[in-house]
Amino acid sequence: MYTYDEVHVRGWTHESFDQRFPVGTSETQVFEKLGSPFATRSAGDLSRWDYVGGASGQLHVVFLFKNSALTEKKFVNF
Repeated sequence: MYTYDEVHVRGWTHESFDQRFPVGTSETQVFEKLGSPFATRSAGDLSRWDYVGGASGQLHVVFLFKNSALTEKKFVNF
């Protein structure tokens, strides 16, 4: 088990995110593994959660949810 800070440094690769968070993953499951997002937005049944981390602290992952289920991930600076 990793500390909160280690979660945001270890395993920040496309492959690890695809394995840990496949399409259909619930918001609750993402929250349990990554904690609170850096930023959130929502409109209707759509929501966006942004996480920033990685060893460099510059990696950015966007989780897009519809009806609380993951539909897509976007990677920035990977």
